[in-house]
Amino acid sequence: MKDIYGYENLYAACENGMIWSYPKKNSKGMFLSYGIGHNGYAHVVLHKNGTRKTCRVSRLILKTFIPNNNG
Repeated sequence: MKDIYGYENLYAACENGMIWSYPKKNSKGMFLSYGIGHNGYAHVVLHKNGTRKTCRVSRLILKTFIPNNNG
């Protein structure tokens, strides 16, 4: 498991496609559940600094495990 670029110490990704949310103030750490978008891709919602962002799981895995792909 590695921290997701841009979401270090908040979320991590596993090579098998699971996304981990680190423990927050009043909750335990947990694996996030996926939604399936109208385009058929799995997505999760990530939160950072009060902002919510829907991200494709495949893109998060790519950003995390493929070198020089942090764009």
